Amino acid sequence: MLHADRRLEQRRPDADPGFGVFQIPADDTEQAEGYRKFDTAASYENEEAVGRAIGISNFHPDRVVDLVDHNDITPAVNQIEVHPFFQRAADQQINGERGIVIESWGPFAAGKNNLFTDPVLTGIGQAHGKSVAQVVLRWLIQRGIPVNAKSASPERMKANLEVFDFELTGEEMERIAALDTGASLYFDHRDPAMVTWLGNRRDGPFPPGPSTAARSCGARCCWEAP
Repeated sequence: MLHADRRLEQRRPDADPGFGVFQIPADDTEQAEGYRKFDTAASYENEEAVGRAIGISNFHPDRVVDLVDHNDITPAVNQIEVHPFFQRAADQQINGERGIVIESWGPFAAGKNNLFTDPVLTGIGQAHGKSVAQVVLRWLIQRGIPVNAKSASPERMKANLEVFDFELTGEEMERIAALDTGASLYFDHRDPAMVTWLGNRRDGPFPPGPSTAARSCGARCCWEAP
């Protein structure tokens, strides 16, 4: 369930030594002690590896503490579900205390809970001449949370970058904070049935229920909205 660096079988002379991600093979993650047995430090420090930072996805605070306490290399980022209806303030604090930045996937909650017509978010957007999506992105930025805002539309990609010319007030931040439900709008990563399904999935089909609307990002631990 970790995302980490890997040694390339063949390395092009002109290969970019920057960011690289792969899914640790099931045989390595499904041992008795799971990620504790995987030598992340060796991969991280190997000069032939791609990238120089380790990331994790969907790790709850207790798993973050366990991982950090049993490895020499601390992950740089924990990509988790964060949006106005599931704000993860406690997760942000615990990760931050250990030097890990949380990154938001599903920042718009796939439009669930009528996010794009929510009266609080639309009202704030109207006050600044901005869309609900831009308000959400600005809210995340002001919380110090990097965001993975997926879009196939060039117009929306451009709009997603137009969030640095305004600032939410303290009162507006408090109004958004009040929207928090404290629960996922996708699925519970700690639900035994879901953990079993995720642990045995290779490529779809998706299970019935809320997660049907989700799509795989390529690693079984990390999902994002369409």
